Amino acid sequence: MFTDIMEKINKKILVVVLFVVLVGIIAFFIVRNVLQMAQIAKTGVVTPSKTFYSTDKELNITLDKSFNFKQYNSINDYILELRNPDNYGIFISKKDIILDKEFEEVVSTDQRVYVEKFEMTSNVSNVRSFNTKLSNNAYTYSFQYLEKQSRVPYHIQVTWIEKENFYYVIDIELPYSMFVENSDFVLNALNSISY
Repeated sequence: MFTDIMEKINKKILVVVLFVVLVGIIAFFIVRNVLQMAQIAKTGVVTPSKTFYSTDKELNITLDKSFNFKQYNSINDYILELRNPDNYGIFISKKDIILDKEFEEVVSTDQRVYVEKFEMTSNVSNVRSFNTKLSNNAYTYSFQYLEKQSRVPYHIQVTWIEKENFYYVIDIELPYSMFVENSDFVLNALNSISY
């Protein structure tokens, strides 16, 4: 009689344990799926994606693998340089903070100097305040230029993000025709940056 009671108790314990394990497995997959969906909503990037890291490992950008970006060892002062076969380029640099100038003035000066480096420019935007997912203190401007040798028009979007002791400068350029086809690429790329 005592052994019959112990067998019934052991069977009940086994059923309860199996039930708890099953609920735990289901909960694990639900949580994993929710986290993946949150990451997609956060970055605007649908998996599969690839994450690239700056040379100082302080910044990264996650981009859709379909763009086929490759990271280059920059011969310039970029902490991250990405290019793809469709002539997209993402160039990120880190600049020392300028203490005696307002941030917007720093960006406006950069815009004047940078745009003057190109012979044929158009649609030069005003410098405007820009909010990224990580910073409310950013400015951006854009313009188009005609590449001299290939005669292909390009779109450039330059975004400056002010941090405590430095600026991040993100320069995204791509053929204008690709910009028209993928108009949200620039915003998605900027929002996929983490530091």
